[in-house]
Amino acid sequence: MALIELSGDSDLSLVRQIVVQMKQLIDGEVLRQGSRVTSIRSFARDHGVSTYTVAEAYDHLVAESYFRSLPRSGYFVAREQDKGRSPSTAPETAQMPTQAWQSPSATLGAGGAAVPSKWMDDDFIGSSLKAVAGKNDLLGSRQASPHGYAPLCELVRTRMASMGVMAESSCIVLTDGAAHGMDLLIRCFLKAGDCVLVEDPGYFPLFASLRLHGVEAVPVRRLADGPDLEQLETLARKHHPAMMFTQSVLHDPTGSSTSPANAHRLLKLSEQYGFRLVENDVYGDLVGPTYPRLATLDQLDRVFYVGSFAEVLPSAVRVGFIAGPQRAMQLVHRQKVAAGITGSQLDQRVMHLALCEGHYQRYMERLRERLCVAMQHASSLLVEQEVEIFCRAQGGKFLWVRLPNVDDSDDIARYAADENLFLVPGKIFRCQSEATAWFRFNISFSREPGVTRFLSRLGRT
Repeated sequence: MALIELSGDSDLSLVRQIVVQMKQLIDGEVLRQGSRVTSIRSFARDHGVSTYTVAEAYDHLVAESYFRSLPRSGYFVAREQDKGRSPSTAPETAQMPTQAWQSPSATLGAGGAAVPSKWMDDDFIGSSLKAVAGKNDLLGSRQASPHGYAPLCELVRTRMASMGVMAESSCIVLTDGAAHGMDLLIRCFLKAGDCVLVEDPGYFPLFASLRLHGVEAVPVRRLADGPDLEQLETLARKHHPAMMFTQSVLHDPTGSSTSPANAHRLLKLSEQYGFRLVENDVYGDLVGPTYPRLATLDQLDRVFYVGSFAEVLPSAVRVGFIAGPQRAMQLVHRQKVAAGITGSQLDQRVMHLALCEGHYQRYMERLRERLCVAMQHASSLLVEQEVEIFCRAQGGKFLWVRLPNVDDSDDIARYAADENLFLVPGKIFRCQSEATAWFRFNISFSREPGVTRFLSRLGRT
């Protein structure tokens, strides 16, 4: 892409320079509709920038309908009918940030959500899949309940009872993971123009879904013991929110957990100001059932509880669930039927067998032990390198960290990409994408030599 010139002296960031010049080339028909665009790696190599920078620029161009991205094929200049959509109908902020899931080239995913491949034990998924495939009643899934595979619903009900949440099976709907569950709740109970409260920083897949549905997300500061309740009350009084989305246990990305006192007051504020709570507990299995949940205190009166097995499994089995007030869950049930009938019965049966035979529980025990050791090592390493840690996490995979001499973690992500290390800038976890010095660190990669060397160099700069 020799027609594009990048300058370190420009007032525009490198990402913005790429976006602006690409748009000029396309609008001027220098790049023809439907033509293939140079790959991210080739562009980065030819212009001496990181693949992360190019990937972010390409994402912007897709969001603005100048590029089309085709799986396993690359990027193409959008045709006229694609570009005809108003940017307001597909704003870049409604796009799921692909850099938060994967890097085009980095192999050390210290900012991603996955654990190292050598930690993964997916034999139980394979054996469960074979066992399910061998059952004579597999074709009977065509008559399955739209709530989901009934035996798995019953297991979920039993697991919730172990947390002190008494729910009927009719109050539970199986989903294709947490993001799917929250999207169903948005579709059922919110409409364009509604206001909701979200945590800042918070669970980034939620932000794109809210924007897609035209729902205004108002950020509430996340503190070490949960949401900032003083700010929350001020915002609730001003905006009259319909809902608040929160993670009470092992919050992503900070690793913090809501204190019992904070949880009690949050429930009182929910009742006082008339908003419902959506409790996202996707990483709860990394601490077990004993830590108090909002759903336990509330008994599914004002709280929707969203759980998932997908975020901790070593494979692509997408199974989650929603539990909530019975009458409200009837609406969720109907919405799910309208969108996808029963969901993946195969995934649900595989998950059921893995739970029944104890495979999942044993995997989680091993994972928790490894993460406990990794947390101690990562905390010591980060403190040694003078990296500030937001709070002491009770477990899980993540720490929210920053370097005192760095103002924008975008810079750190770019440095990391140049060294084959994947880190996610903190703005990804903010609903309005504001720059921040903080970034998410996956502790399971803390013993990797490349990670140690990188942190050591950053600590000396």
